[in-house]
Amino acid sequence: MNNWYARITNKDSAHEQGIIIEEETGKNIAVAYNSKDANLIACSPELLEAIRIVYSRVVNTNINTPIGELYRDWE
Repeated sequence: MNNWYARITNKDSAHEQGIIIEEETGKNIAVAYNSKDANLIACSPELLEAIRIVYSRVVNTNINTPIGELYRDWE
């Protein structure tokens, strides 16, 4: 899994931006034009992994639950 982090630029101006950077390579992944969004974008890999874990547990536990039926075709 990629680890991303956010760095805020132009902190003293009205045009604060957030740059999302891959930790391992230093590659710029994205720019958030509203700095308040940068941390949410930066945690996307962790959020996706959490969704995958919850999904697999729901599907493997009881497919007859409402959420299990809804996401049956994801695999």
